[in-house]
Amino acid sequence: MGEVITQTEPSAAMAMWLSEQEPPQGFTVDREVELRVTGESKVRYPKHSLEIDEVRGHIANGKRPARLALTWNDRVSFELTEGFALRKITQAA
Repeated sequence: MGEVITQTEPSAAMAMWLSEQEPPQGFTVDREVELRVTGESKVRYPKHSLEIDEVRGHIANGKRPARLALTWNDRVSFELTEGFALRKITQAA
């Protein structure tokens, strides 16, 4: 299986989407994220609005998303991980 190479590492891209509240075209940010700093504890926001200052504050202080729930074109929901893997893929309701 081939390796996916991106111009921006996934955790940096996800952090930008959360900070600017602007995911890529065709995607929406869902209500779940896990933020962490290497070697430190993680912060989870399950089933929680991510459009809050607290999430942006964690990102401004160096935490990066390890996984982020997204939906593509209102059709497929999934978690994107920092390793660019897709998890929990489901048909959107």
